[in-house]
This record gives sequence, C-alpha cells and structure tokens, in this order.
Amino acid sequence: MKGNHFPNHGYVRCSLPSDLFHSLKKECKIAELNTPLTTGLTTTPGSANHYLMSGKNIQKLFEFLAKTIEKKEFSSFVGCYLNSLKCLSSDLPLFFQAPWINVQESHEYLPKHTHDGVYSYTMWIDLPPTSIFEFQYTTTTGMITDFKLNLTPKDEGDLIIFPSTLPHIVYPFPHKGKKRVSISGNIMLDATK
Repeated sequence: MKGNHFPNHGYVRCSLPSDLFHSLKKECKIAELNTPLTTGLTTTPGSANHYLMSGKNIQKLFEFLAKTIEKKEFSSFVGCYLNSLKCLSSDLPLFFQAPWINVQESHEYLPKHTHDGVYSYTMWIDLPPTSIFEFQYTTTTGMITDFKLNLTPKDEGDLIIFPSTLPHIVYPFPHKGKKRVSISGNIMLDATK
C-alpha cells in the first residue's frame, strides 16, 4: 500500500530588507494622517481602515517582490498556482497593483475575504504583543479548516505571498491602545503586453 497526498498550494514567507522596512514604517505613520479609503471591507462595521501608499517606496517594494517571485522556493510553494489556472494560451508577465496600508485598532478586524489577481501579499509593519492572521480552506473531504499565523512584534518586517483566492481573516487583538499595521497588495497578469 502507498499513501498519497493531494497537490496543494502554500505560501512563502521572507523578511524585507532593513532599509526598506524602516522606510515603509515611516510612510505608514504619515499615511494615517490622510483620509481612509472606502472599500468593500471598510464598509463592514468594525473593520480596519485602509490608506493609499504615497508612492515613495512602491518601486523598491516591487523590485523586492519581483526578486522574491523569481526564487526557486517561490516556484515550489506558490508559483505552481499560476500554472494550475489553465486559462492562458501563452504566458503573460506579472503586474504589481498599487499596495495599500491597513491600520487596525484592537477591537477592529478584517473579515474573511480573498483578493483579486493571481497572488497577494501582506507584510507586517507594526504588531501588538499578539495577533492572528488566519488562512481558511476546504480539505479534500469538504471540511473547512484553518492555518493560523500567531504574530508578535518579532514578525515585524516579514512578508508572505500567497494565492489571491486563498480566503483569510485578521482577528481583533486584546491589547487596547496598540495598533496592527500591515501593507497588502495584489499581483496581476499584465494583459497589455
């Protein structure tokens, strides 16, 4: 007898370069002074606020993401997702959509949602003592299960990239007076090329 696992897609995790992380952290503090964006998630009562990035760090961030996607580890865990879509007659280049900043107070959350595009990413800029980012998915037997990332300030500067259709949730956290700040974005197929 031989056991077999069903093929599945995961996520990759890495750390931002220190100079980029510190520059993004400064940009997030400035962005909070602006008017929050209105999105489908922000209209949900108790949902965290979203802010546009100014553009100062976007090019450096996109360069880092592009290098990460080219690595072998990415192809092994997440990159195979693009090949599984089976909807293209030829390869298209990837396009990095404008990222946004998420600012969450202790009583706020981001409800279960997915993203547009092929891949999505989240990076943690400022974290309370404890918080949870959770993926949810259906097993091969139809059961809904989860994979929790239990985050602390040690995770600041880390980045994950995952298939954009993978549902995820960001829970409220029990630390009043603290904020949870992250940057998220989508990676699309560029059909203009």
